Amino acid sequence: MADDAKPRSSELVLRALVRLPAELTYRASKDDDDFVRRKLYKKTGLPENGISLFRKEKFATTQAVWDRLGMVKPLIGLAECPFGKITSKGLKHKVSGENADHISLRCPDCNMSDLPTVCKPMRAKHFSECPFFEVDSFDLEAAFDLTEKPAKRTLTAKHKKVE
Repeated sequence: MADDAKPRSSELVLRALVRLPAELTYRASKDDDDFVRRKLYKKTGLPENGISLFRKEKFATTQAVWDRLGMVKPLIGLAECPFGKITSKGLKHKVSGENADHISLRCPDCNMSDLPTVCKPMRAKHFSECPFFEVDSFDLEAAFDLTEKPAKRTLTAKHKKVE
């Protein structure tokens, strides 16, 4: 798994594009807001530690990606790019997931902390000084190509949550 854990420069990585139905009337299928670090991550009350990407080769089908994401209420699309386009910008990353399928993209000066300790640039006093907040400062939007427009997705039976 050690070789598996390190993405190759030519390896394609995916970014999920999440939209509420109303956003489709005023937002493009892929825009620079898709590459900004969220200030509130899920229900933790904390910001996310990086920008989540997924390794395309770790998924047999696109349906496997939707199942991994595990959400169906928002509309979801995908964009992809070779990992080398990201590393050429000097960005850091951490690989995680049971199958080393998830990449947490980090800023060049990231201290690489994990939740519940929020990461921040090493030379910063607060996590809010991370360049991933507010604006796509590394122009990641231009590096990624839209492959699936945001649309309603379903989960396979084994991934559906019982409510």
